[in-house]
Amino acid sequence: MESVDVLALLHLVPEILFVLEKTPEKGWVISFITPSVKRLGFTPASLRQKPFISLFSKESQKVLDQTLRAFKGREMKLGLRVHLKRRDGKTVPATLGMALVATATPRAYGVLTLLSQLSVVDRILNQIDVGVLLVDQRLRARYANRYVRRLFSSNGLPVQLPDYLKQVIQEYIKEKDSRENLEIHTPDGRVLGLSLYPLKSTRNGRRPEWVMILKDITEKKMIQETLVRLDRFSSFGILASGLAHEIKNPLAGMRLIAQNLMRSLEGKPRDSVERMIRQIDRIDHLIKQFFSFVKPKVQQLRDVSLPQVWEELLPLVQERVTKNKVELRVSLDPSHVIRVDVNHIQQILLNLVLNALDAMPRGGTLTLRSEQVQRQFPDRPEQEWIRIVVEDTGYGMDPEQLDKIFVPFFTTKSSGTGLGLYIVHQLVQENKGYIFVESEKGKGTRFELLFPRSKGGD
Repeated sequence: MESVDVLALLHLVPEILFVLEKTPEKGWVISFITPSVKRLGFTPASLRQKPFISLFSKESQKVLDQTLRAFKGREMKLGLRVHLKRRDGKTVPATLGMALVATATPRAYGVLTLLSQLSVVDRILNQIDVGVLLVDQRLRARYANRYVRRLFSSNGLPVQLPDYLKQVIQEYIKEKDSRENLEIHTPDGRVLGLSLYPLKSTRNGRRPEWVMILKDITEKKMIQETLVRLDRFSSFGILASGLAHEIKNPLAGMRLIAQNLMRSLEGKPRDSVERMIRQIDRIDHLIKQFFSFVKPKVQQLRDVSLPQVWEELLPLVQERVTKNKVELRVSLDPSHVIRVDVNHIQQILLNLVLNALDAMPRGGTLTLRSEQVQRQFPDRPEQEWIRIVVEDTGYGMDPEQLDKIFVPFFTTKSSGTGLGLYIVHQLVQENKGYIFVESEKGKGTRFELLFPRSKGGD
């Protein structure tokens, strides 16, 4: 049999294969590289004994340099998404797979695959808007598509899974069963959707690997909660509107009877009837207040700078702030301009601030700040939003109370009407915004308002 010309075969391989050696002077240098490197404009001879790291863009050099420095003599495998430098100075995306071996002269063997040469499956998985991750029993990543690498801020393999995710996955791996539609709450407030499937392997009796499907569903959860709340309010509004009409008629009759009765009485009985009339008037006021927010309103929208809004509100709450010994932290950027009804935004913020002060009668910290964020909602073209946060360190609420705070006439105050936050919610909706709330008993409450950023903020 004729001997096989290995070098001739390597001319046919589209990937760039290489061998590296570690030298004291130049670090890792190229001792061998296949002719495929001509795709970058180089010849194998021009790269021999050149520093391997010189083939990469500056950003990729930083990542690769840190990775190579971590090699301490043990065998190590790695995979990275990198950018290669062509001879003409342009960069091209590629994947780097490499094995480092401890010998008398440390060596590395690897392959560079230009992105255009990646498999069709890999290219598809890198384009989809969902994470695909393959892990072994020790939760070491064997494959991660682009979505996963972005999710965990990784330039390539190995992807380091955060501890909170490892703890959840380990529980299900022990049961060796599929799990779908799990929800994982991250320490930074995001919600991840997770499905987990065992990928059984019969090769060499290996234990099964696991395919994980990951998706950041934070926005989806926010939208679902908003829709549920809107549906609840819609049903309540129809019922309450009719009920209020029915109450007003007998209430007017009761007041007329009480007035006639008062004219014929003297002394203490007359005082009792006067108190009755005052209570009837209070109920009538509540109904009128309710109707003023159920009926459609004519809005006067204009560009509003948040510091200007706060300047109008501060005199109204300053006395309460001082009396309750509350530390006020305000950080509202003048460039954060929203298009709203100025009276509405004043009423929204005033209500939230007063509620926060009520929750801190013996002192605490009240924070009012704004920031620009990127958000996408269905059927909404806006992507740039101004987030307004009103946060206190007061009593806080338990989950049951938190679920009801926007329901009309629900209140945790002995003298409250329960309409304040309902009205806030209505006004936010009318000004095309969103409102979210988080609270923990004994630790405080955080309201988050989102309004589209006005072009006036440019």
